[in-house]
Amino acid sequence: MKDELLETYRKSLPTTRPAPYMARASAFLKWLGDREFDHGNVLKWMEHLRRAGFADGTMLLDFNIIRRLAIVNGIPWNFKRDEKPKIREIDLYTPALDPVDIKAMVDCVRGLSKTGVEVRPEHAAFLALSTVYGLRRIEMIEIEPRFVDTKNRSIFIQTAKRGRQRYHLIPDNIVPYLEMWDFQIRFSKSSFSRLFTELKAMIGLELDEVGWHSIRRSAVAEAYRCGLSEPIIYSFFRWKRPMSNIALRYATSKVVGRAGEHANVPFGDKVVDEEVFKVHPFVRFGIEKVAGSD
Repeated sequence: MKDELLETYRKSLPTTRPAPYMARASAFLKWLGDREFDHGNVLKWMEHLRRAGFADGTMLLDFNIIRRLAIVNGIPWNFKRDEKPKIREIDLYTPALDPVDIKAMVDCVRGLSKTGVEVRPEHAAFLALSTVYGLRRIEMIEIEPRFVDTKNRSIFIQTAKRGRQRYHLIPDNIVPYLEMWDFQIRFSKSSFSRLFTELKAMIGLELDEVGWHSIRRSAVAEAYRCGLSEPIIYSFFRWKRPMSNIALRYATSKVVGRAGEHANVPFGDKVVDEEVFKVHPFVRFGIEKVAGSD
């Protein structure tokens, strides 16, 4: 019975990242044993994790895994919203990378700063995507050659975290970076993280707690500092629009009309991207020669 529950759950997961979720689902079912898969025993599992010293974030992840495990197997799930584990403010540590360090990385891949680490085309391409669009690691890993159209200045992003998939405009200044890399190689998550480790080594940055997402956090923070509106920020960084915020849902709606589309980028998204590109400092980091170019 437990094996059937796990197999149904496995089939519901994205093919790119099932192993960690399967391990946690399996741990819960092993603990559950012959007990009922019900509201009370899920709460007891959460208490078991808390007593074992698990972090708030890990407990919330387990809760969400168990919720999906129940739903895909047709097991009743009657938890109220306020019953799921909460992450306490004291446990939140989500550092953004200093823009000064991000600029230093950009200078290295552009060949404007000396580094003891070999600069390769993938360093330049993915750092450009990370700084301009604030892409998550998995979003960059999943980019395929057919998604990048430098001729028509558009790129398609398969947004993670159930956010909004969309096309973006490609600003002229990063086109050479993207054309240096053909996106044929598919990275694992660990090998893609090593790319960031190499970028840190280029500037002598010895902080284990920062990664690709630290650039995203910094990019979002800079967007707010630039005075960009919340609807534009939500649209550009591809967050799912909160259903409770009707004004924000309306403000980020797709725009249709006589103006049509710009290449693959719908008119409304084109306006958003152009607004961001005009003011966001990260977009203007790379405007001179590209590393390895003549």
